[in-house]
Amino acid sequence: MKQLYFFIIFCFTYTLCFADSDPVIDKPGQILKTLVSKHDHKVYIFYEDHFVCIDPDTKERREIKFKSNGVNLESFRTLSSSGANYFLDGQGGGVYLFENDSFRKIDNSYQHKMQIDASLFSYNGDIYKYGGYGFWSHRDFITRFERETKEWEFVPFDKSDDFPKGRQDAIVKVIGDCLYVIGGYTLKRKNPLVSSQTYDVWRFNMITGVWTSLGNMKHVGEDLFGFHRIDYNDKIIIDNVHDDILMVIDLEKNSVKSYQRTSFIRKISNHASSRFNMFFHKDKFYGFFRENNDLDAMNLVSRNSDEIFGNFLAEDRFYVQRINFLALIVIFLVSFLLIIIWFVFKNQRIKNRKLIFRKGYLFFKNEKIEIEPICLLVLNHMLASKAQVYSKDILDWLDKPHLDYSHKTRLVKDVLYKINYKIKSVLKSDNDPIQVNKSKYDKRLKVYSLDKSIFANQ
Repeated sequence: MKQLYFFIIFCFTYTLCFADSDPVIDKPGQILKTLVSKHDHKVYIFYEDHFVCIDPDTKERREIKFKSNGVNLESFRTLSSSGANYFLDGQGGGVYLFENDSFRKIDNSYQHKMQIDASLFSYNGDIYKYGGYGFWSHRDFITRFERETKEWEFVPFDKSDDFPKGRQDAIVKVIGDCLYVIGGYTLKRKNPLVSSQTYDVWRFNMITGVWTSLGNMKHVGEDLFGFHRIDYNDKIIIDNVHDDILMVIDLEKNSVKSYQRTSFIRKISNHASSRFNMFFHKDKFYGFFRENNDLDAMNLVSRNSDEIFGNFLAEDRFYVQRINFLALIVIFLVSFLLIIIWFVFKNQRIKNRKLIFRKGYLFFKNEKIEIEPICLLVLNHMLASKAQVYSKDILDWLDKPHLDYSHKTRLVKDVLYKINYKIKSVLKSDNDPIQVNKSKYDKRLKVYSLDKSIFANQ
């Protein structure tokens, strides 16, 4: 009886220990991609022909065979939104939905190679790209994957007075209804084969579509963007292994706090890889840790914040607005003077290039322009007209009732051609002063409009 009792106690204890043990990830060297899902709060670890799904809360682990269906796991990038998990083609617009343990292509895009290394983010369940490289240039706009058209659509920002220079590999963070963009790589204007690191900080309002410059990073470093980053609620953690510190960036409050790295972080970093980095989930930090170096396996372990952040070291502003008021005053005065000079010069130049009607004739720079009377008649009527004119108006001005309609039409075309040719020759311009368009009310009708700005006192 005692033996049975101890056996039951042993089994119960073993079951509890086993259930509470950290999930094991076999053969980490063969891992192709890791996805931390915001959609179903699972961790997916992909191999060539199968993946492992881990529930961080219950530590439940399951292994599933799958087919890639055209997804190159090594080159595709992962993006998880509140609504779904996606794999995106790094060379173009391809979008694959990962659901029900399989991949499904959901886009009508092609591999355009115009947004390479764009920054990915999600907002309100939709997925976006910012920037990216292609054809010796960087994109300076945001695109959104539109579910109805199954294409990437342009996100307008025409209300912005200023916007960031195009770039790739920028750090992006969505907080509330705002997208924050930090640094990235930009191309030299005169030599697009050369890129350089930029350290500016911008904010884009996803509702109003307005960009705002916040300034430049106060402390910069070429290697800062190469460190592993962790999404930490509305903050960003940068694991600065060079200085052995954790940098907690609060973009809304414009602060960066530095903490000493703990021994756990150092151990995690020793085994870290771009395929399985540390992440934050439901108030806990998770990392992949090799407990036994003799085994080709790792454990997914969790720690509370007090085991991640060491001693507090310092706090500073993350970005600053560098304003030179003296330089601004000088620039303002010089600009104001140049504007006045330019305005006077422009007015004088415009005045000298105006056509003048005087005593029934047309003059330019006080010289009479030789032009047929019928052309002068039409030109004078068009100058007096307050709106666009129709062909029938010109026919009435010509007053040629004895001609048939086709002859009248040819006459109208000939008169308008002569007017355009003569004025363009005099003004040495390539633009026709009389433009022809289709009527907005009846596309079958033509309307004619005269550029009155080329005439004095018009």
